[in-house]
Amino acid sequence: MIENGEDYTVEPMNEVYSGVYSKMFILFFGETLDYYITEEDENGEKLTETKRIDCLDPSGSASPGRFGLINNMCRSKAFGEFEAVDKLMEEYYRKDYLTERLFGMHKGRDRE
Repeated sequence: MIENGEDYTVEPMNEVYSGVYSKMFILFFGETLDYYITEEDENGEKLTETKRIDCLDPSGSASPGRFGLINNMCRSKAFGEFEAVDKLMEEYYRKDYLTERLFGMHKGRDRE
């Protein structure tokens, strides 16, 4: 959807406990997310919360998986650490290759 020239997406939140709702987002280093929480009742919809979160942790303490590698590449690139970016990219592609070879899993390919 577009409002005032800005793109936004409406997504439901999951109830994880009675009255407690959650929504997971993946942010990489340097990304910012503005979010708006609305509640619906018999009177319609009302805005209850507006906040901004960002991913600016300079320590590079991301998880060790695929998203962690991408996050560390983004962080390293932002700080001009291009040798680190190259090493992280090599590790990413090595893990991608091994995943394909060992498990026959590849992104974007339909399994027959």
